[in-house]
Amino acid sequence: MHSILLLMLEALLLFSSSVLAFEPLQGQFLARDACPAVQSIKKGSNPGSVRLTAGQRYAVSGRNAPGGRYLQVQLSGVQPELRWVDESCGTLAGGGQAEEAAPLAARYLLAASWQPAFCETRPNKTECRSQSAVGPDATHFSLHGLWPQPESKAYCGVAGRDRASDKRGAWELLPDPRIGESTRRRLAIAMPGVASYLERHEYSKHGSCFPGSADEYFRTAVGLLDQINGSRLQAAMAAYLGREVRADALRQAFEQSFGPGTGKALSIHCVGDIDTRRTLISELRVSLQGALTDTSRLRDVLDLSAGGRDDCEQGIVDRAGLD
Repeated sequence: MHSILLLMLEALLLFSSSVLAFEPLQGQFLARDACPAVQSIKKGSNPGSVRLTAGQRYAVSGRNAPGGRYLQVQLSGVQPELRWVDESCGTLAGGGQAEEAAPLAARYLLAASWQPAFCETRPNKTECRSQSAVGPDATHFSLHGLWPQPESKAYCGVAGRDRASDKRGAWELLPDPRIGESTRRRLAIAMPGVASYLERHEYSKHGSCFPGSADEYFRTAVGLLDQINGSRLQAAMAAYLGREVRADALRQAFEQSFGPGTGKALSIHCVGDIDTRRTLISELRVSLQGALTDTSRLRDVLDLSAGGRDDCEQGIVDRAGLD
């Protein structure tokens, strides 16, 4: 009996010391890197392999101990929501520490087109006249663009003459973006619209506001698109060729590759084919935030606060070729 009481007393002391060690805090943590967000500091357990998103702020609820190196932050869309992060991964604002307000994370939209559906409505486009059932754009998403947000953030430093040419669709008159041959080759596959000078339009309107060179802008966009085309979402689209698919099934496939809750960053758009009266899946738009590079992991830069907004509940995955 005596030994049982001693064990109970030791357990109570251990519990009390752990509670006393925890230091409640109020503030925000601005993540600098995509660091792990673990459930347990000692065990290093991380259900869902959750990481912070660089450039995003997280509500802070406490520190593991006074002067400790780990902060407890709250993440939405994961279980459990309270996670531990190393303070060296970012900057604590508030919590009794004075600091200048940090800038908000940059935000972007990655637009990925389903080219067969696009060509149903624009059959005279050069890239549509040459589309075939064996080309990569017949079964994979194509790059439309990478758009800094908000939408008003466009034409940064672009001459008035070029802006006017872009707005009237005279894209062939726009400057040719200065990109390397390797990037140009990748872009020709990822963006069939280069046949209609789409890359000139995209860089003039959107890429000019990207914090980097034209080559970095397109390498980043293609790198992110490649991750979508290597995901279960692309596999689902290919599996439904010629058939109707629900938007929530595509979102589920997205989450199977990028993690639970990540569908909040995905919006699915459709277009109506007037001739056949069909509703076609036409484009995905993925909300992103933080510093983007050509090595960014898509799951690390998804903006889950955007909330996916579809404009159709379901649509047909169009095959290459006009119907």
